[in-house]
Amino acid sequence: MGSEEQNVWKYGQTTPPEYDINNIKIPVGVFSGTKDPLADPKDVEWFRDKLGEKMIFWGEYEFNH
Repeated sequence: MGSEEQNVWKYGQTTPPEYDINNIKIPVGVFSGTKDPLADPKDVEWFRDKLGEKMIFWGEYEFNH
C-alpha cells in the first residue's frame, strides 16, 4: 500500500491533515539535523517561527534523520 492509499485509509484524503501548531501548549525544544533530507531548512525555520515563545531551545546539529 502506497502512502496516498494509507492516507486515504487513515484520514479519508490523499495527504495527512495539517497539524495546528496552536494546539501545542507546552515548552518545546527543537533539534534539527543539517544532513537530514526530510527536514528542509525553510520548514524548520517556519516551525520555529510558528512556535514563538513556546520554543525554549533550538539546536542545529550535523546529523541525519
